[in-house]
Formats: sequence, C-alpha cells, structure tokens
Amino acid sequence: MNKSSLRELSYPAAERPVKIRQRTVFRLSGGNGQLRLSALMQSDTVMTRAEENNQRLWELGDVLEFFIQLAGHDDYYEFQLAPNGRTLKLHMPNDRTFRTIPFEKRFCNVQLQVRNLISHRRRLVYSEITVPLAELDGGNRAAKIRCLVGRYHYPADIPEISASTHMPGGEFHNPAAWEEFEF
Repeated sequence: MNKSSLRELSYPAAERPVKIRQRTVFRLSGGNGQLRLSALMQSDTVMTRAEENNQRLWELGDVLEFFIQLAGHDDYYEFQLAPNGRTLKLHMPNDRTFRTIPFEKRFCNVQLQVRNLISHRRRLVYSEITVPLAELDGGNRAAKIRCLVGRYHYPADIPEISASTHMPGGEFHNPAAWEEFEF
C-alpha cells in the first residue's frame, strides 16, 4: 500500500464543530511490515501540557491521532502523538464496550517509531507515526485495514477537531465509518 498523494483533514469532527483554521495534510504509506502516517500541520500555537506517555493527550493540548483496525477484527488500536513526543498507545476490544474498561487497562505496548519537527517561524509541525503491523496481527500480514486520522488543535480553550473522513456525531471511535485500505 502506498497512498502517495497528500490528503487533508477536512472534516470537522465534533457535535458542534469549530471552523478548522489550522490545516493538516497527511500521507499513509506501507511496506516492509510497517504502516506510516506522515502529517504536516499548520499551528500558530503549538501547545501541550503532557509530561509523560499514556496521559489523556487529547485533553492536554495538540495531538495527532491514528486509529487502526485490522480487517475481520472487532478490536482496534488508537495511537496519539503530542508535539513534545509524548505518546498514548491504546488497544480497544471494540467500539461498543471500550468505555466500560478502565483507561489504564487499555494501554498497549506496541513499539511505535515517532518523530516530530517543529518550525515556530513557519508555524508548522511535521509528525510521523510508524506502526509495526506484525505487533498488531501476530505476523499474519493483514491484507486490509481500516484507518482514521484525527487531530486536536488548541488555539484557545476549545479545540479544533478534524478527521480524515466524516464521523457521524463527531465520534472517532466508529470503525465502520473509517476508510479501508489494501496492502
């Protein structure tokens, strides 16, 4: 799989959406057992209060989110990357019951590779999240996946929330609405 064209996070993803002023373009690419999300984000105010990994990053400031579900599975993964390199790695059993499981019990130990480059002068943040697919599918080489890319950007107290596809009700945790990709 190689999505060579850049795409924009153009869908407001909240029940009462805030106009998206800080744009994001992204690219998904895959090969050698890895899936990579590369994103370039406009940001007048790069901000996070995250101090360690596995905090609720979306509540603490700017964050890039990457959701992945392997074809034929109910479970899925959520990976988040803050501008300061802090990550959140979650494994959800499904989109119906995950909220009944304590937050800390959803943590997973997938060995992501992440990278951030910040240009305050140009008001840009470049982020990459590389996921080793063998850790998600036990080495079975999934042929299809569903993905969603999301972003929380905090220019003020109320975040601009955007997504790679329309999310009914503004809910990211809806794999049926995510895009499907083949390898």
